[in-house]
Amino acid sequence: MHSSPDISASTSASPTETISGASDDSYRIDEHQTIQFRKAKKKSSNVFQEKLARVKFLKEENAKLEIDMLH
Repeated sequence: MHSSPDISASTSASPTETISGASDDSYRIDEHQTIQFRKAKKKSSNVFQEKLARVKFLKEENAKLEIDMLH
């Protein structure tokens, strides 16, 4: 009888290593997406705060001009 060669020893990664490798990649992608989300959220918040400050400044300036026009 001729036995088939054992190919399990010749493969570099077992199924569990492949699965854990995929989960590592998935973790890295999730981590990257989380970081990008936080950056975008912070940038959006900063833009909002800048616009809010600009609106406040313009309202104050407008109020001063209205007072000047009345006198």
